Amino acid sequence: MNRKPGCLRRPRARPGRLAFAIAIAVALAGCERATPPPAAPAVDSAFLLTIDTWRADHFGAGGHPGVRTPWLDRFFRGGTQFSQAYSCVPTTLASHATMLSGRWPSEHGVPRNGWPLAADVPLLPDSLADVHSGAFVSSAALDPRLGLARAFERYDFEVPHAVEGDQAWRSAGDTLARAREWWRSRAGSRRFLWVHLFEPHFPYAPDPIDRAVYDTGYSGPADGSMRFLYAMWDDPSLLPPDARDHLESLYVAEIAGLDRVVGPFLAEILAEPSLLAVITSDHGESLGEHDLRFKHGPYVYPADVRVPLVLTGTSEFRAGVSDRLVRTIDLHATLLAALGGGEDPATDSVDLAGGGRDLPVFAEASMPWDVEPAQGWANTYKQRVLRTREWSIVDTPWRRERTFYDRRTDPDELNGLASPPPAAAALAAGLEDWSSRAAGHARAEIDPELRAQLEALGYTDSDSPAGGRR
Repeated sequence: MNRKPGCLRRPRARPGRLAFAIAIAVALAGCERATPPPAAPAVDSAFLLTIDTWRADHFGAGGHPGVRTPWLDRFFRGGTQFSQAYSCVPTTLASHATMLSGRWPSEHGVPRNGWPLAADVPLLPDSLADVHSGAFVSSAALDPRLGLARAFERYDFEVPHAVEGDQAWRSAGDTLARAREWWRSRAGSRRFLWVHLFEPHFPYAPDPIDRAVYDTGYSGPADGSMRFLYAMWDDPSLLPPDARDHLESLYVAEIAGLDRVVGPFLAEILAEPSLLAVITSDHGESLGEHDLRFKHGPYVYPADVRVPLVLTGTSEFRAGVSDRLVRTIDLHATLLAALGGGEDPATDSVDLAGGGRDLPVFAEASMPWDVEPAQGWANTYKQRVLRTREWSIVDTPWRRERTFYDRRTDPDELNGLASPPPAAAALAAGLEDWSSRAAGHARAEIDPELRAQLEALGYTDSDSPAGGRR
């Protein structure tokens, strides 16, 4: 992007936000934007791998000694691993729409799954005229009729595994086989490949080989099925400590199994010359934090939105760990710049190449669904956060709660401060400034056939364009 390394885009000033504007202005002192002509592409091709519902602390290179992920560890240690990377929303469709558009959910208009992306929202491949683009996705949440497919030359979607009460999906092995065939068929040309893998999203049903490695000896009803999960979400007594440990072992076994399947594919892709590769997740998963058990959607604490992230393949992303605060929204600008697509001045997405300062981390929840207003932005009354290196402010409008956390002593944000910190006013102003961008979105119409399918799965609620419930 046409910006001095380390300089954030200057925020759009709004009346009543002077304190926050001043704070950001001080942080950005001396960072005047440069406007040279568009640079030549840094790479010929790019690869984006998104692994659904993958916590940042649940693999070897992420700091979990009990999770065996030798392939993923190898690739994370071979590039710049961002240990403080965050998604802006804990739901699949909205998160990917942000990565591919460089726009916050309130700007691209998709609050969660089941809401079609408007046709006038530009996506990354739209700015890459000389690059072949392919997407291979593994979840019904990314159905091509929901808007992401229109930007890709090839959008491969087939989800043979039906799940009562949740989204249909496709196994990683099947998705990767199709992606590999497409990648090889475009050899010798510039390519952008996005692969989305569903595992380790619930229901938890790991391969017996991996399940045996992490077996806890538990023999009760907590089998990882949607039937058990729905019952447990309603009745916490169904999850005593041994059952909770067993469920986590199933989640971990799915991650380990995915590593085994994806490893050879990554080895082939990353052997390509002149390639920028990105591996990340759309969101995390609460495993009991804040009493949210094996679920995502209602909260935006680190368990829910901190994600693994590594970039590798160019001189700007050398091997090492960076604790700089970054966001998955920044992948749009980073990939766009690397592929020579120029800059999208309508976004807050920041090119991560060249290092730089911490970025202000925002996120909004996608649940509960019963607090969505009849008009305006669907996430207006859902939990939201502004996170800095030192502090965070978490606002939960539907509970009328606002909580501050000291991230220096409580990085997982488990214990709210008894009194507001010195930065409270600036944090509150910054969060309100960001939230004010949600000017309201018309509820897009959805394909009638898809509406019926989502209703049959119980995957949508009565307030979404798709109707039904979850």
